[in-house]
Amino acid sequence: MSKALAILFITILALSVVPVGAVTLDEARSDLAKAFVRVQNAEQAGYDVSSLVEELKTATGLLNAGGNDNLVQASALISDVLASTPTVTSSWIQAQNTGLFVRLALLAALGVIASLVWFYGSDIYWWLWRRTLRGWRVERI
Repeated sequence: MSKALAILFITILALSVVPVGAVTLDEARSDLAKAFVRVQNAEQAGYDVSSLVEELKTATGLLNAGGNDNLVQASALISDVLASTPTVTSSWIQAQNTGLFVRLALLAALGVIASLVWFYGSDIYWWLWRRTLRGWRVERI
């Protein structure tokens, strides 16, 4: 009984020494690789990712410098980048869709105007001609 209690006490003591949410170097590097892939995908989608790349460069420098504080700071930067890249891509897609809808609306309006000109162009032309020149008198010389 006392051996089991001693093992339980040592286990609790060992777990209390390790901070909750601690990140290892391998986990941080794995997250860094994921972040670089997401940023690359966002860049290929056409979004300006220069600020995200700068954050990842800073995180890489912190990881290479070593130290527990640097590891925590790098992990926070990587988490920020990972959190912001899905919104980057979705906002770019939304902007592209909006541009597509605007182009389609302009094309439809141009088609309607072209149809009206095709069918009623000569009538409108002569109506404008009569309206503009109605005060003119033609005299014999």
